[in-house]
Amino acid sequence: MLIRTWILLFVFGIAAKGQALNTVPGFDPTPISISPISTNDSRLITPQDLVSMRDFVGARISPNGKHVAFVVTQPVLETNSYRSGLFVVATEPGAVPTNLGTVGPPRWDDYGQVGGAPQWSPDSRSITYLTSKSGTLQIWKWRLIEGEPQQLTRNGGDVQEYEWSADGTKIVFVRRDAADVEQAKAKAEEGILWDGSIQASRGKPVMNWVLDSLPRKTHLWIYELETETEREATANEEATYKQSHAPLNGIPFSRYKVAPDKSAVAYSTTIFDAKKYKYQAVVLNLQRKSESAVSQLTPLMPAPLYYIQDFWWKGDSQEIYFNQAVGAKSNLYAVPVTGGPQRDITKTEDLIHTCSFDQAKILAACIRENATTPPELVRVDTRDGSVLLLAQINPEFRNIKLSPATKREWTNKYGDPAFGHLIKPIDYQPGKRYPLIVTTYRSKGFLKGGVGDEYPVQLFAANGFAVLSFDASTNRPDDDDFNTNMLRWNSPLATLDLAIKQLDDLGITDPNRRAITGLSYGADITEFVITHSDLFQAAATSGASGRDPLFYYLSGNGGAKLFKTWVGGWPGGAAAPRWRELSPALNAEKTQAALLINATEREYLGGLQLYTALKELRKPVELVIYPDEGHVKNQPKHRYQIYLRNLDWFKFWLQNSEDPDPAKKQQYERWRAMRANSQTKF
Repeated sequence: MLIRTWILLFVFGIAAKGQALNTVPGFDPTPISISPISTNDSRLITPQDLVSMRDFVGARISPNGKHVAFVVTQPVLETNSYRSGLFVVATEPGAVPTNLGTVGPPRWDDYGQVGGAPQWSPDSRSITYLTSKSGTLQIWKWRLIEGEPQQLTRNGGDVQEYEWSADGTKIVFVRRDAADVEQAKAKAEEGILWDGSIQASRGKPVMNWVLDSLPRKTHLWIYELETETEREATANEEATYKQSHAPLNGIPFSRYKVAPDKSAVAYSTTIFDAKKYKYQAVVLNLQRKSESAVSQLTPLMPAPLYYIQDFWWKGDSQEIYFNQAVGAKSNLYAVPVTGGPQRDITKTEDLIHTCSFDQAKILAACIRENATTPPELVRVDTRDGSVLLLAQINPEFRNIKLSPATKREWTNKYGDPAFGHLIKPIDYQPGKRYPLIVTTYRSKGFLKGGVGDEYPVQLFAANGFAVLSFDASTNRPDDDDFNTNMLRWNSPLATLDLAIKQLDDLGITDPNRRAITGLSYGADITEFVITHSDLFQAAATSGASGRDPLFYYLSGNGGAKLFKTWVGGWPGGAAAPRWRELSPALNAEKTQAALLINATEREYLGGLQLYTALKELRKPVELVIYPDEGHVKNQPKHRYQIYLRNLDWFKFWLQNSEDPDPAKKQQYERWRAMRANSQTKF
């Protein structure tokens, strides 16, 4: 009876994801408001500024090139919720965005917000978007000029994807069935056979794994615009759709595009050959319909320093536009299909990305940002490369005093390149040495808070810290050689050693007051560095790195396969010496840094071996767990608390400073006790 009761609670969402405690982010139906800024007052940044920043979900230019539709979301700290909004702006100079209202609750996966760009009707008169305003994910339509939004599909399941027909009379969409709850209940009642597919390290309820593993059918449907009706696709329609979306020579549909004249196919390829190439790389290829040979249109360049984000055929089928990142910047380029050098369309030090083109491939709508400029919407004219600002979604930042970011580049002793940005403290004084905080993993676009947005770069700078935003990844393919695999961690360590000593030699930073931070691969780097070197005195991670023996035992078949490649086997076998070399927990006694871990309930388990080892060794360590979060945390109140806690942590250990707020009394009592009891001098 107990298990049946639990299943019913789970099915109706009372137990799932902690909804009985109301800890998940809510939805505020109030449409987003973006007001122009009229004053020129300059002030320092606050945690509230960062938490309430608006984000682009997607943008798309109309087929006729006259308008751009874009979707924005915004956190609301007070209610731990989100607002959303659909906007339209003309592509002419001086145009002002029009607010078409909310598009419903944002959607999330473990890695952040998902949703994609709105779609235009072929005649450029209507905009459609997938939204769960009605409870399930359905297609809604907005008219460009006026009128209330209209729900088009009312299908039984969630709409996964859709596209307009070329003549604008139909919308073809894919519907996915809901999980079979009765089948899940039957499995639960007979007991769940352990087969290694469940990753206990993820902290997810077993029934969630069961539901996720059940097959869920998809169905192709047609929405008829004229009659405003939907129907299941005929066998012929489904066959035509599958044929047009089928993989090409093993290349997924999403990575290849057919020329307008059908004469050739372009596709991007990721090269992983560890023996032949030192780095993973992405290239653009061409295969003509009448030939079997493949032409490589772009040179082989190491990722992630170089990366092709997307590409488009020009209307005459003689040229291909592509968006390529080069270090911290990305631009639009064009390459002829006959081969030869590529030409620049845009020439900027900014990050230009997430582009869409009009039907004539003359105008593009893109997102532009840089280290100190939040994302904004721009129009690019491919004829002359000119860039026109269309919309600023965070105009408040024009009045916030931000510290400039200076790009820095290094090549370490392994020959691996890396780059980053130095952000000096606000009101920096030459000759004065400052405590340093390093953020890891990525240093592209607006430097808000590192990957996962937990380490507020400008807030640190406003509180007397120098910040090094560090972007380094060897990005090497998995190799059967242990020393090669160890470069995933040894190489960033070598670059950090080089980078921070340069800052010390310049007299900018204090070698006795350094901290390092990170999420995901950034947490890998952070935990490895503090247990394999004495470079840092403080650290913060957003969860476990997952490189300890405990993680192996909790991660099921997936972890066993991964570590067999990386280390050579399980921790207790012949690979034990290699585990000793890799694992942060097995090297915890070398740690000289006070470690703060802000982990989610889905990821804290894999880090308990390191946490426990540090506690046993009387090393300063604190673990804070955030319920109902994925790999990337999305709740506004959690983000706000993490900003404050990270700032307090680094001010305590690196500046010997405490916030006098009475609400933080117990926090500082814990930290003072850590410092007093530590075997390491702070």
